[in-house]
Amino acid sequence: MTINEIVERVADGGNLLENLRRIKPGSWQTASRVYAAWNVGVPIEGVYVNLMAGYGKESNDQAIFSLYGPDGNLLADERFQEAAYNGILNDGFFIPSRKMKMHVTSVAPLVMVNYSDLHVKTEGCSETYGFIEALDENTVEEKCVLKAVYGSENPGKGKRVYLLRENVVLEQLKNRDHDDLIVRACDLYNDHIFDADRRYLSSPSCAVRGIRRDVAQGVVRCQELTASN
Repeated sequence: MTINEIVERVADGGNLLENLRRIKPGSWQTASRVYAAWNVGVPIEGVYVNLMAGYGKESNDQAIFSLYGPDGNLLADERFQEAAYNGILNDGFFIPSRKMKMHVTSVAPLVMVNYSDLHVKTEGCSETYGFIEALDENTVEEKCVLKAVYGSENPGKGKRVYLLRENVVLEQLKNRDHDDLIVRACDLYNDHIFDADRRYLSSPSCAVRGIRRDVAQGVVRCQELTASN
């Protein structure tokens, strides 16, 4: 006898850290999985996803944008989760400590692109961020970013990925070690817009999508009782 574990939107923790503590480790969904569920009619208002944005620079001072999956996401690792949460929330441009940085950079990102290969638009944005948009004429690098987020190089016109601006990244990393990077949380919201620039993590709206720990524990207990009988 088996019982299917239920993936759901969890928001009752009041902030991102508490919401993550309410779900089973390893069940936090990535953007592409959330987007796939959205496309088949699952009602999802918006959630933080199991990706982490990294902003760095080359030795020639060229800015780089990266997206890290669950293996490199500090917020998904219980060893670093609380420190990363507090760092992103309280530091305008959080640069992880050496131990956290080594953890992130020890895994290959889902995508890593130079800003020079992106057409970052700034209409309607503040001075710190911009966006790339899904269009017919996206560059190869833009398509790689879109695929890492939505699971498709062509997710449909109007889909957007918001990120820090190049000049902001270079200014914040000026006089830093060459492998330092700024990290931010990521979410999907409002008609499937992706934001790789999230740092306000203490709002009740910082929901996640995964399997509740109490549900997962109940399934295990039920299976144990069934086996014993």
